[in-house]
Amino acid sequence: MLLSTNTQQLTGYFAKSVQLLYFLTDNKGTYNYANPLFHLVFGNYNGNKNFSNLFTEPEKYDHVMQQCLELPNSILPAELAMKGQDGSVKMVSWEFSFNPADDENSACIQAIGIIDEIQSLGTEKIGRITETMSEESKAEEQLRQNELFYRNLIVESLDGVLLTDEEGVIHFTSPSVTGILGYEPDEINGRTVFEYVHPEEKEDAISTFLDEVKEQPRVKFINIRLVKKDGSMLWCIVRGNNMLKNPYVNRVVIYFADDSNRKQTEDRLRESESRFRNMIHNLQLGVILQNEKSEILVCNEAALQMLGLTENQLLGTSSFDPRWNVIHEDGADFPGHEHPVPVAIRTRQPVRDVVMGVFRPASRDRVWLLVNAEPVFDEEKIFINVICSFADITEQRKLSQQLIDQEIQKQKLITQATIDAQEKERQEIGKELHDNINQHLTTTRLYLEVAGEKADGEVLEMIRLAHKNLADIVNEIRRLSQSLVPPTLGDLGLAESIQELCDSLKRAHSYQVDFQRRFFNEKELPGNLKLMIFRIIQEQVSNIIRHAQAKTIRIKLQADAENIIFSIADDGRGFDPQLYKKGMGLSNISNRVSLFEGKVDIEAAPGRGCTVTVSIPMTAVMAGVN
Repeated sequence: MLLSTNTQQLTGYFAKSVQLLYFLTDNKGTYNYANPLFHLVFGNYNGNKNFSNLFTEPEKYDHVMQQCLELPNSILPAELAMKGQDGSVKMVSWEFSFNPADDENSACIQAIGIIDEIQSLGTEKIGRITETMSEESKAEEQLRQNELFYRNLIVESLDGVLLTDEEGVIHFTSPSVTGILGYEPDEINGRTVFEYVHPEEKEDAISTFLDEVKEQPRVKFINIRLVKKDGSMLWCIVRGNNMLKNPYVNRVVIYFADDSNRKQTEDRLRESESRFRNMIHNLQLGVILQNEKSEILVCNEAALQMLGLTENQLLGTSSFDPRWNVIHEDGADFPGHEHPVPVAIRTRQPVRDVVMGVFRPASRDRVWLLVNAEPVFDEEKIFINVICSFADITEQRKLSQQLIDQEIQKQKLITQATIDAQEKERQEIGKELHDNINQHLTTTRLYLEVAGEKADGEVLEMIRLAHKNLADIVNEIRRLSQSLVPPTLGDLGLAESIQELCDSLKRAHSYQVDFQRRFFNEKELPGNLKLMIFRIIQEQVSNIIRHAQAKTIRIKLQADAENIIFSIADDGRGFDPQLYKKGMGLSNISNRVSLFEGKVDIEAAPGRGCTVTVSIPMTAVMAGVN
């Protein structure tokens, strides 16, 4: 059993007694200790744990023990007879008491008894008691030394110790209080502890003290300011221990220690954090602090304004919330794991200058952000958080897009001017071929016809051959003139002009040509678009004739609510698109298509022919793009 200090002192005292019997049991009545006089009178019972059997009326002894447990710290008298080892029976006047102690293992029941026959024990037995007492004097000295040790420990302690009653009146002050607050113990004893508490913390101190008295403490300690003797204030950490029910203390013990260094450090950290937060909130950049799960912990006002959210809506969410529908600059989806913050968390490296388009549910628009993510580490290089900063570049992006659009429009104008110049040149060349050169050739044919009427023999044959060659040249020039200036495009329309082109291919080159058109109404199409479609088909057909070695050409023309789509395919030798360098023909096609914001798709493979598909958005057509 662990004995309290007071119990140990009593044990030492009764070890010397030659008048009083003394024994200890635990709180279950099991024997633990008896003084030398007890053993002298009744014999050595150190090994007898069933202690009640020593009494002539064990049930009466058990009843007294039960009363002790029910009435702790009370003294219960009882007359009980005990049997000695020699068979004798002696009546003893006992006083029992139960010390519950703070620790159940230290709780004990002690009994002090007296009998009238002590003097009849004889000199010899009394001498043995004296010897026993001298043997235990060393133990008493050790106890005294221990007491001095603990007393000095309290005196030199960095903690101040006060003992108060339940009203807070001070009954004991440890000497260490002088070093902490400057008061001598006599200056404090008799006054209330609350007189030394700063007015702003007094209410909290009184409430905490009363909770401790009621044995209903809400907190283990409080941080309050105490008034020093020189009038200054000292931050202290204060804790209480209710020992009112302990008969040897019967006070509330209050411990306090200087906490000013910790408080100053805490205040500096709080001030630093306040400056940091103010700096963040005053920044024009959006700033968000996120943990390792990408959860948002702190954000500034600029971030809330850019994202169109309140602080409650933003805090606790992740940076890749699907509601934000983040996209790349080209409109492609921006997967969550590729966002700057998750990448910085995963790689433990900064991520710089990432452009993100973020949808704002509240305003139902999109804001463009330039985002940076910076991982934060502690002094031991252990990851803590990520600071994500971003700037709103929506306006800059609009201006940049305007410049890009202007440049595109400029290029379109240049391309259109080039095409218009080419068409004009073609018209002039075609007109010159048709109206001038063809007329001269026709006149030459007439001269040959006249000469042929007057010639014979070999001369006539030569004239006839020359006449035939001139006729072929006239037809070729007429065909060339028609290709340069298609006379049917304005008269017959686009579809009929393409059909005539197909018919001429069949006649001149023996190609198998298939022309299909579906749901195509060209009435609403501008003239430059019709000419563009015709020229692209004409250009690709020319490429097929020169390079493809094909037998079949398939032309398709169709339209729906969204696009005009046409394609030119052949069954020629084809080519590898990865190795093929775009020539003048395909470049001309691409330039023409770009005027109408269209797309060109080339599908080819060696030995499997080639298919060129052009798609023109109807929005560009209806907007009258030139």
